[in-house]
Amino acid sequence: MIKQHWFVFLLMTACIGAETLAAGQPNREVIVKWRTQPSRLDAAELLPDYANRIEAMQEALPVISRTEIGLERITVVTAASTDAAAELAENLRHDSRVEYAELRAVRYLDGNSSGFHEAGGTLDGVPNDPFYSRQWWLPAIEAEAAWNITRGDPSVAIAVVDLGVDFTHPELAAARWQNEAELHGLGGVDDDGNGYIDDFYGWDFMDGDGDPTPSPYEPLQSHGTHVAGIAAAARNNGQGIAGLAPDCKIMAVRAGQFPEVYYGYEAIYYACRAGAKAINCSWGGYTESAYERDIIEYAIDHGSVVVASAGNDNVSSRHYPAGIEGVVSVAATQMTDLAAVFTQYGPWVKIAAPGTYILSTVIGEGGTHDYSSYQGTSMSAPLVAAACAMVTGRFPHMTSRAIAARVVSSADPIDLRNPTHVGELGIGRLNVWRALKDTLPGIHLGDIIYTEFSGNGDGRIREGESADLRISIYNELDETDDVIGQISIPSNDAYLQPPTCVYQSVGSGGPFWNATPLTVSLQTGVPRGFVLPLSIDWIAGNGRVLGRATAQVLLDSTFTVVDNGYMKLGFAENGCLGYRDYIRGIYLGTGWKLGDHTNALYHGSFLLAADGVVADNVYGDSLAPRFDWLASPDSIAHGVPSTRADVEARASFEDRCCQSMLFARVEAAALAWPQPSENKFC
Repeated sequence: MIKQHWFVFLLMTACIGAETLAAGQPNREVIVKWRTQPSRLDAAELLPDYANRIEAMQEALPVISRTEIGLERITVVTAASTDAAAELAENLRHDSRVEYAELRAVRYLDGNSSGFHEAGGTLDGVPNDPFYSRQWWLPAIEAEAAWNITRGDPSVAIAVVDLGVDFTHPELAAARWQNEAELHGLGGVDDDGNGYIDDFYGWDFMDGDGDPTPSPYEPLQSHGTHVAGIAAAARNNGQGIAGLAPDCKIMAVRAGQFPEVYYGYEAIYYACRAGAKAINCSWGGYTESAYERDIIEYAIDHGSVVVASAGNDNVSSRHYPAGIEGVVSVAATQMTDLAAVFTQYGPWVKIAAPGTYILSTVIGEGGTHDYSSYQGTSMSAPLVAAACAMVTGRFPHMTSRAIAARVVSSADPIDLRNPTHVGELGIGRLNVWRALKDTLPGIHLGDIIYTEFSGNGDGRIREGESADLRISIYNELDETDDVIGQISIPSNDAYLQPPTCVYQSVGSGGPFWNATPLTVSLQTGVPRGFVLPLSIDWIAGNGRVLGRATAQVLLDSTFTVVDNGYMKLGFAENGCLGYRDYIRGIYLGTGWKLGDHTNALYHGSFLLAADGVVADNVYGDSLAPRFDWLASPDSIAHGVPSTRADVEARASFEDRCCQSMLFARVEAAALAWPQPSENKFC
């Protein structure tokens, strides 16, 4: 049933999804984003040194038209072995044609069975769902009051990116989303032009077809079915349980098989393109991925709220995709609003929701339709996703960012219940009634600027110097009178006076700046290149927390920018070019950019070799980069008037960190010109 005519591009993308996943294939896949889209994907032409070790090359996503992020330039390369894949990824990172190359990030589910199992029977309770009295989390988040406002909208789909969903379960049969264009179209034809043929009820990225039913059909594969029931199981049907948003639809996208999720990001892209307003990701991992950032940015920009579980390892480490900016990351709470013993936490978490002993729909033994209690942040996330879907139905013209802000801002504060996790469980625990009813501001961080007023006047704040600090905010939602920012600095190297900033008459939009600047002062002995860490709570006049953020402010830049009007190059005082240390997440600098093109350099360095000794700041080991050059004590990277170029920057550095010192001091200069014939180099 593969399309045999129309556009070749659509034929290629349809064929991508037409084959069942080969054993071990995800672990042999390399995600490559090219700087320029190849005219054709030919391994012998693009990667001749690896052609005999590559099984396949194909577009990662069925992108129909050019995207601002460049999703059409992303390719999946399947190597013949895991070793070949690792070697290819490492070498392509240094290829000038490649923006990024990485092994496919395999993710893992964030929920597990608690052992309680229920299969049939009746209990007294209201509504008439017999197990409703065991659903302690619904009264906790004020679901009953919310249902007096809305129970969701059938036009709003919640995508469950997971192991598939069993829609033969009587609690879920009416919730199944369907693709009207494909249902009323021609068999074997991609009627809606999304690159997938006959995706009537979603898509299965494991088997490459339009049937996202768990496979094998057994209890072990129930995770997605359980998540779907939490979000949208039927209510008042005299059976089992009630979902939070029972009138919304569930779009099932199968992306893995217990316990792994392989194709979560392709699934997010599919769900966004198919119109899902809330996308639930009850899974994650610790490896950050540029590919996932691209796809999630696209999804948020195109109207989807992405909700993800924070993880179950009881640590503060970021969990991805939950740790990506813009994702609604969800921690788990118990009945008493205490943090669940397993939940991950940290300033990166946006909100908390119940996640212990959550009863929902599962596949029973022998293919029966059962109920079981699971626990994990996997169970917390679909409550938040369902709340986002309910808010979308009530306020259909809101942007995805405004919807996320409304759900997060309306949470009930629980810091007093969790003194060891203050500021680490998001704004608080989900309250869906407040999200639907309250008039709320939704505050998030804008820009932070500083102005030196006590020091040597070079604009860089170093030990013993002080600066005025101004912080801007944006408001995604309703206007409010006064907002107070309470700021703490988790460092003994700096102090802030006063530790609060005041914003008056905060309307919708922004930016809004604090009326009176703050004063930040650095202690004696603070090292060069100091980064000021800030933790900020925005408080309403009634004491309610409106938003939280963390930020790092570079007060002493080690970089200057060589800018001729077309080309920009990060030029550091220690011999680095591009960025300071992007592998460890220190994005100081500008890379190397020409016009509107994407960045062409992440990290470069001056090298000096003599007598068998090499001094450099080049990455020799990506896990433990060692820098040999240090800026000279009297040097900063800075622009200077020039008689030999239109733009000139200078710096000096010494090999004081080299294991075998050459005792060298380098006087470096970067020269650039704006003329079209000379503006592409320096």
